[in-house]
Amino acid sequence: MEIDNLFFYCWRNVYIRGLIFNFIKTNKTELINPNFGIYNYYQMNDVNLMATNKGLKQLLVEKVEKKYHLNFNFSKSGIPFENIFKNFKNETDKEFFNNLFKNYPNYFLSSIDITAEYSMACDCVVAFQVLVNNFNYTPINCKQLFIDSILKGSIETSKLINEKFNPKLNQIDYDEIWKLLLNKNVDLVIEETIPNNDPIGKINKSIEYLVKELNAPLPPPIDNNSFKCFIDFSIKNRNLEYILSTCYSISYLKSSLELFISPFPNLTNSFKILTIKELDEIKMKLTRQELESNVQDIETNNEIISKLVGMASKFTIENVDLMELEPHQKGKSIIITGKESFKIFRSCKNNIENVFKIMVQDIIDNFTFRTKPLTEIHSVLDIIKFLATFGDTKLVLELFAEINKNYVIVSGYPNQAYSLVTSTEMFDIIFFKFKNAFRLNEIYDLVDSNNDRTNTYLILDHFKSKYPNEYNKVVAHYNPLPNHLLNEFIFNNLEEHKQKLIESECWLNRVRNGVVPLEHFKKLLEITPDDQEYHCFESSEIFNYVFNQRMHDIENGRFQLTQRSNLLNYYVTGKLETTILNYIEKPINFPNLNSCIDLLIKFNDLISLKFIFDYFNLPNCSNYQIFFKNHLILISEQNNLQVLSFIFQNYPTLLTQENLQFLFNHCYQKTASIEIINYIIKSIRFKPNLLNLYSIPIVKNYFNFSN
Repeated sequence: MEIDNLFFYCWRNVYIRGLIFNFIKTNKTELINPNFGIYNYYQMNDVNLMATNKGLKQLLVEKVEKKYHLNFNFSKSGIPFENIFKNFKNETDKEFFNNLFKNYPNYFLSSIDITAEYSMACDCVVAFQVLVNNFNYTPINCKQLFIDSILKGSIETSKLINEKFNPKLNQIDYDEIWKLLLNKNVDLVIEETIPNNDPIGKINKSIEYLVKELNAPLPPPIDNNSFKCFIDFSIKNRNLEYILSTCYSISYLKSSLELFISPFPNLTNSFKILTIKELDEIKMKLTRQELESNVQDIETNNEIISKLVGMASKFTIENVDLMELEPHQKGKSIIITGKESFKIFRSCKNNIENVFKIMVQDIIDNFTFRTKPLTEIHSVLDIIKFLATFGDTKLVLELFAEINKNYVIVSGYPNQAYSLVTSTEMFDIIFFKFKNAFRLNEIYDLVDSNNDRTNTYLILDHFKSKYPNEYNKVVAHYNPLPNHLLNEFIFNNLEEHKQKLIESECWLNRVRNGVVPLEHFKKLLEITPDDQEYHCFESSEIFNYVFNQRMHDIENGRFQLTQRSNLLNYYVTGKLETTILNYIEKPINFPNLNSCIDLLIKFNDLISLKFIFDYFNLPNCSNYQIFFKNHLILISEQNNLQVLSFIFQNYPTLLTQENLQFLFNHCYQKTASIEIINYIIKSIRFKPNLLNLYSIPIVKNYFNFSN
């Protein structure tokens, strides 16, 4: 095969082969990179990981074809097998689904109707076709499945059902579809985090399919009492393509929406419901870049975009016209009406000057000579922070000028504004205004909270170079905190900070929410007195460095092996047995023992697992019996039959009747690990108690099928 030729072509290259070995070194050699998880081809069995990773999809195809043991790893929410059905949708995937259903019948064929429903919910028409053509699937209730496919926006599957089974819908069916479709949008708003405007966008697909392809009768007139909004979404976070799609839906249902619009004469005067023809013409003029852009990022003074946004926004839950913010209505809201007013402000780039003037006047009216307005939602500091992240230095300068001119009092902690600064220009403006309140510790703490650390470091470099006197003054009062060991700025400017770091006894602290970089550790060690003990801050990389480069510190006891260290450090560096047997004396208590066992289970490292169990005599340790159930949960979640079999054969006393029932319950109710269930019943010969146990559908159907 060509792939084999390519493999050996690379493999014969000594340099490339060396790079490969250095990259994938595993336990018993040197450092394992924990970010990559399992490396062994035969141990990689996580279906979700392989299905969602482009580089591993073909691996899943091969494993399914060869009928390898897999972990389907059902999530607590969502559709079972969702990652498979959503990532294998091409015509070329038919063979994959044929092998999947054939080789794993316990999961897919014990109830073929449920499998069909799952594939339909993901609109995986390829999988549905395979069930129909290769496994003689015929829906038990074809009409209901057809209706469900319309409601879920699974249009391609709906077309296939219509073509293959020709379900007949009557007026009552259509009325029910419209009722369910148009009233579910409010419930779906919680799922707005799903990318590509899904699943709310599916409503538009369903409406277009009903009207254009099924010629469905339109819903009866919708009045304002029964229908709060057409689509419940925040318009600023939607791209223009979605807005256009929504406008199509509104136009399709124009006659049904007349009662919804009629009570608001001002509403009808401020916008126009465009016809399908007009929308088609607009669609032809828009570029792909414009369609994919969020509304808040588009200049809304564009006439075409104004028409679309104006039309769609009238049917949102906010019901605001972004084109016509009336001062007497919206000015006060910037200060008083809460967070939504900020959304409006951010979404009105073309009208920002007018809105800003209203906001400034509102601040003056409410905050002059007092720290709180009569009715306060936002403080002046809130407004400053918002404008800082908005990034318009001109507006901030104008605001500060008006604040100074009118003696407006700014209460709160001004340093909070620095967390939102995105440029050195904005930093200068805010620093000049609040210079006396500047505290270096608070700015350093922003490194932990700010995702854009690079930008924060640039601003700190700017502060040091432009304001050297102020910088030296605040550094003199700097108070190191444990997490400052992660701060690149501090270690790039170590000379000014080293005395404070030594005085702070940093080796006694524990760093949280991060791992100390090796280079920071080396610099810290250089300024540490020779008689000072140190540790690896629970970093495997640092432990590996000390073990390989500073063995003398381990031998003379300066490096504290059991302080701020754990078995994970020893294991991922391939030095578990060597370290424990040669450099640590019993008795010993490692707080992270169970985390290490978790990793051994994930890696299927039975040799190291046996070493840990025997060395610490865990099967006879009463404390471990308490934690063992957590490891059973992991075995269930991973469908790890190999580890369960290993424990049963070597440490059967751990698998008490109580623990076996616990493991069975977890598989039966949460993970649907059918192989584990079979092993418990058939190999261990345990008879589980099914009384009062509920089951997820896949396991329930399997039991019904197997019995």
